[in-house]
Amino acid sequence: MTDIQNRAVLHGRDVLLRSARQGDENAFISAGQHAEIAKMYGVADAQDGPISPERAANWLKSQMETPFAWVIEHAETVIGALRFHSHDQTDRRASFAIGLFSPTYLNKGLGSEAMSLAFEHGFNAMNLHRISLRVLHFNARAITAYQKLGFVIEGRERHSARIGMEWHDDMIMGLLKPEFFAKRGV
Repeated sequence: MTDIQNRAVLHGRDVLLRSARQGDENAFISAGQHAEIAKMYGVADAQDGPISPERAANWLKSQMETPFAWVIEHAETVIGALRFHSHDQTDRRASFAIGLFSPTYLNKGLGSEAMSLAFEHGFNAMNLHRISLRVLHFNARAITAYQKLGFVIEGRERHSARIGMEWHDDMIMGLLKPEFFAKRGV
């Protein structure tokens, strides 16, 4: 099934991936900014607080304009978003990013289920051979989740992110189509 923006709608057991639409920015605003999550994105001195309507509108615009981007719905509530970017059809590869809005949705398997749906779509419908990502070295929860789906740490880019006055490393991770399906027993 496809939606109004001609993107596949991906159905899982507990999550649904669909294109962003007007009104989804309200879920982002309602969730607010959470220091625990913002820190994992590399935001210096992140604090809990509100999300401005302007920031939410920019997020929605970006989601709607990115060809391979979906919002993550759980129980009819938008809880986050994910996307493929830097898509190279010749080399059959893309980079990946995901974010959940609130700590309420962490450690429940929802992000892993959403990623699994996206990766299956990427390897099958998009005909990707490789998916890569970058993650801050201290984001152990994300690294563990990626490894459970089959990602391998391929390298470390030293001092690639400046957060406040401190430098941090990015872990470079990659997943190949055969590794993903082998991990799933397919």
